[in-house]
Amino acid sequence: CGSGSFLIGAYQYLLDHCLKWHIEHTPENHKKAVYKDTRNGQWRLTIEEKKRLLTTHIFGVDIDPQAVEVSKLSLLLKVLEGETDQSLRMGLLPFSDRALPNLADNVRCGNSLIGPDYFTGRLINHADDMTRVNPFDWKRAFPDAMKDGGFDCVIGNPPYVRSINLKEQAQWLWEIYRSLYRAASAREWDTYLIFVEKGLELLNPHGTLGFILPNKFVNSGVGENLRAIIARGRYLDKLLHFGAFQVFPQVTTYTCLLFLNAAGTSFAKLARYVGPVNQKDAPCPLPEETPGLWITSEVPSAELTPAPWVIAGSTGDLLIKLRQQPALGSIADVFQGTGTRADRVYLLEERGSKGALLRVYSYEKDTEFPLERTFLKRVLRGRSIGRYEPKKEPKLLLIVPYEVINGKSILVPEKNLAQIAPRTLAYLRDCKARLDEREKGRFKGAGWYCYGRPQNMDRFEVAQKIVLPDVVSRGSCLLDRQAAWLIDTAYAITLKPTTCFDLRFLLAVLNSPMLTYFLMETGTTLRGGYFRMKTAYLNPFPVPNVDMSRPSEKHHHDRIVDLAESMLALHKHLASASSAAQKTVIQRQIDATDAEIDRLVYELYDLTDEEIAIVESSTNRKTGQ
Repeated sequence: CGSGSFLIGAYQYLLDHCLKWHIEHTPENHKKAVYKDTRNGQWRLTIEEKKRLLTTHIFGVDIDPQAVEVSKLSLLLKVLEGETDQSLRMGLLPFSDRALPNLADNVRCGNSLIGPDYFTGRLINHADDMTRVNPFDWKRAFPDAMKDGGFDCVIGNPPYVRSINLKEQAQWLWEIYRSLYRAASAREWDTYLIFVEKGLELLNPHGTLGFILPNKFVNSGVGENLRAIIARGRYLDKLLHFGAFQVFPQVTTYTCLLFLNAAGTSFAKLARYVGPVNQKDAPCPLPEETPGLWITSEVPSAELTPAPWVIAGSTGDLLIKLRQQPALGSIADVFQGTGTRADRVYLLEERGSKGALLRVYSYEKDTEFPLERTFLKRVLRGRSIGRYEPKKEPKLLLIVPYEVINGKSILVPEKNLAQIAPRTLAYLRDCKARLDEREKGRFKGAGWYCYGRPQNMDRFEVAQKIVLPDVVSRGSCLLDRQAAWLIDTAYAITLKPTTCFDLRFLLAVLNSPMLTYFLMETGTTLRGGYFRMKTAYLNPFPVPNVDMSRPSEKHHHDRIVDLAESMLALHKHLASASSAAQKTVIQRQIDATDAEIDRLVYELYDLTDEEIAIVESSTNRKTGQ
């Protein structure tokens, strides 16, 4: 409950509701609950009734003792709000009664996610373990609610802590949560997910839950287990997805409102905000008030699954049509770049050569170093990648102190580095303090120069692959034919061996408005008209099903391949053009070729004029074009 803002809001709602009810039902007959204020002639709740409503209806739990005390104080101040000595006397407060109630049984301190039964039969190694965990017994703390099967309503804004960060801060707590909650059984999760699961457990059979949450769980792998829980019980009542709109102006969060019903629902109401998000303090009223700013739909609860939930509204039929095509993940492999967790150390600018050595500039040290070529790899990062052509920036190199053996990335031993590349090892030692800071010292000791996440190292050095950045405002992919390595702000796509069409065909499709439209509708949008391009969102992208045995379809495919090759060549010419006139001519050729690719791609998807308009209007609106 934190400092009590949600409880105060709920309490105020109850006060208003009960006063309204008494006024509408002969208030003169409810003298213990209401009285008429002689100052203005209006009916008011008595202090006794306000206390009764508080002590019998409002409950809270927080692990922070100070937050609990602040919450209780805030609620007590709410009881006295608007009261005077006269109103207290007129409020029929008994002479022997205290003006303020004791809230010790209402707002309690403890870890609401872990009960004392977790430790039953377990050997406690340290006496302070129980104190650190501070387990909370819901049955003993709130016996009346638990006897009735749970609470009528659970509300709040649970803490957001990524599992990887929790594991670094308190691995013992991470392990307990993983053992107790299905929502935490995945490789990656977040604490807010298990608060939803716990909230469901605390509801009575007809109870409701309302939480403010990050909207990431709606369509990412992180939320798959929670989506499974909700879908299996058909609990989803309403979901308001705020897209990139910033509900909390002080921090950047991507938010939704989640409403669950323990009794289950036949239909789930879904809404996604698509109004302006870049205007300072832009209003974002609810769908009922401004339907034009929201996409809304009603989905049979039985159709919800652990798969990502799509809020498509009027474009839903188009998405259903597109999904009849093969998913990208079925014909291609999509994978992320490797993760150093210290890019300023490992990522270098090439500045020329010095004999057998390369001169490189270090962002971490803000100076040049002569290093051996042995462990340096050409690399692309997300912001290096544009549509069909790399963006203009210095040539980047990556220190890769690894060797790939039988498909596994093996860190080169320090003694071998000293023999093969002593200057490279000396540079890394010069940066050791920074490397030791990663993930709170997790990599200290032997292998201190390892990557934080050495993934996919055996997959970069292929003849050709499509590469794309993590965050974009439109689909932006290029064809890498130089076996460049990638860091984890970029992704790569290679065709599966069974796929028969040309990689350039896929490049053209991904650079068309179709990818932008699909990811804007099904993925994660960000501030400023940007969105994410990552494996979980790319894999479902529908790719035109081209039958190469049919001459007409093969001709269509080959024509798009030729146009994609033209785009690659034109962008190179544009980058090297020496005059404004040359650039204008080439840009016109690029625009015409782009338009022809889009036309052919739309034909492959068999889009009508109305559907093309949906794709292009949606894409242009969201990318600000």
